[in-house]
Amino acid sequence: MSILTLATRTASVIRPQAVPVCGRLFRRGLEQPVGHSYFDEAGTDDVVVTESREASLLGPQS
Repeated sequence: MSILTLATRTASVIRPQAVPVCGRLFRRGLEQPVGHSYFDEAGTDDVVVTESREASLLGPQS
């Protein structure tokens, strides 16, 4: 079994039902600039996130 095959099988076990979801991120900008326009200025970004219920190796967290 190749490393790629193992990684693919492992990923499908950890994230069995991943669903891509499109959305929009709204940024307000910062009152005290940090020197990077992405963080300093207001704007919007179209994003794609993966919604999933991953298998937990640690058990329930409270």
